[in-house]
Amino acid sequence: MQKLIIDADTASGDASAIAFSLRTPQLQVLAVTAVAGAVPLACACRNSALAIGRAGAGGAPLYAGCDRPLVRPAAAQPGPWGADGLSGNAFAGPGPAAGPEHAVNALIRILRAEREVTILALGPMTNLALALRKAPDIAGNISCIAAVAGCGLSRASHTAAAEFNVFTDPHAADAVFRSGVPLLLFPAETGLADARLEEAELAALRASGDPAAELCVQGGAWQAEYHRARYGEAFFALPEAAAAACLAHPEWILGSLRCKVRADVSGAATLGQTVLDGKAPEEEKTARVVTALDRRALAACLCKTLGGEGAK
Repeated sequence: MQKLIIDADTASGDASAIAFSLRTPQLQVLAVTAVAGAVPLACACRNSALAIGRAGAGGAPLYAGCDRPLVRPAAAQPGPWGADGLSGNAFAGPGPAAGPEHAVNALIRILRAEREVTILALGPMTNLALALRKAPDIAGNISCIAAVAGCGLSRASHTAAAEFNVFTDPHAADAVFRSGVPLLLFPAETGLADARLEEAELAALRASGDPAAELCVQGGAWQAEYHRARYGEAFFALPEAAAAACLAHPEWILGSLRCKVRADVSGAATLGQTVLDGKAPEEEKTARVVTALDRRALAACLCKTLGGEGAK
């Protein structure tokens, strides 16, 4: 069983990944740590608690972390999730209150006590950067940071040059990229291309009536129209949950490249751009960047697990 900490700025996609991970037998979720990004910190905590409660699989402790980036102002523009991260739906349900310990301190405490822990980073990397800065010794107990972040293979997803999570806190992302901890990067292009649900799959998930599926589908209801306006086609994608599924099923990663990764922290037009350097010396190539996923296997697994079948 793979030990996992999920660090998230929880909107609908992250909520789906949290519920999926808690229901997946191969994954042991040690904690969920919340960070501001797609939504303010209070919303991220509330949405994380909803996801934990609706997973109905034993739960995980929740900790509130940083409410702003290291250097830049907090993000002000909502994405395809709406201002509350859940397309304006007033979801109800049980869920844990955030513990009194700050997420950065919780990360340090857990990572000093546990070995071979994977961090699933779904939002800006502020919590992770501060934890590594405050306690660099924890790096040795992190087997991998799997981050749904960055771009550079074909197109950006937020600004002309950058993906949202890296752009929101580029200084934190660059600190994590430079930490030497092995990285498994799921860039925006790969998630949009290979973590999609087709209409029949989405309909099956919607029809399941499962509380986690409801949070996923209704919480992400604005997503298709957002994608239509931005990319000229409407589609429903779950890159965060797909990344979690790939931790349980690495064989579903069909293509990747090894490189050195950095985030631009100084450019005006290129702030937050992810620089993928395949020409770097081998010892500096600490990142494996995912370029292709098994869409059909992922979609089937996501629908089955979030729809309540085969959950642990």
